[in-house]
Amino acid sequence: MKFLTVLIVVLIQQNWVGGHPVRDFVNINGWLDWVASRSGSDPVRFSIAVILPFLLLLWISITLAGWLFGAFYLVLSIAVVLYAIEMIDLDTRFDSQRMRLTSQDGSPADSDEARRVQDQFVADTVYDSFRSVVPALFWFLLLGPAGTLAYVLCDRYDQRLGDSDSIAGLVLYWMEWIPARVCAVIYALLGDFRQGIDAILETASDTTIPVSSTLSDTARGAIHSVEGSRLPLAAELNELQWLLERSIWGWVGLAALLAILGW
Repeated sequence: MKFLTVLIVVLIQQNWVGGHPVRDFVNINGWLDWVASRSGSDPVRFSIAVILPFLLLLWISITLAGWLFGAFYLVLSIAVVLYAIEMIDLDTRFDSQRMRLTSQDGSPADSDEARRVQDQFVADTVYDSFRSVVPALFWFLLLGPAGTLAYVLCDRYDQRLGDSDSIAGLVLYWMEWIPARVCAVIYALLGDFRQGIDAILETASDTTIPVSSTLSDTARGAIHSVEGSRLPLAAELNELQWLLERSIWGWVGLAALLAILGW
């Protein structure tokens, strides 16, 4: 059922047009606002807002697993994972960046300023693409729909109620740090494996390096656009877009592999 869930979610995410298919009808902000209105320390509020719903959904998903040959579990899983993912339009993003890099005479810009703008675009887009779907799929494959719910609640809690010392920020960091390493390996497998793996090994054990830096460095290595052998900016955009669009299908392949192994 996990493989089927991932396949359906990816197909919807890649082809959906319009508003969000689930968030337009279901909103968890009311739950977080209610928790925020209660008195108590940050750990207590985090336990109520995140851990309690996680345990409840874990019990429900285990209970529903065998109903109607798993049909209830499948519907529940698709709904939760769809809620957790973001609908981002990579085509629009990359087209806007291509226009931004085109000089007034119509030729591609390749100045130091253009490279600086491109570097920021690559870092932001790779990280946004990752956050839009990867953590939701990873924690679903590991813990079922309850794992995905824990991630999205932790993310929303950190945005709305968290501060610099919030437990949610620490938990969220690790909930992204772990799947980011798996995502980086997928980048390497799809592109230049040697340079991609080199970038991963440089940051594999350093937990102080931001997730966004690890992902962007690995993506650059995978498309063979690193310092000393950097691609022209237009070619770099084309290769990066190809990598990000194909990497999501790498997660479908991973789900299929886990299904074959009986996970």
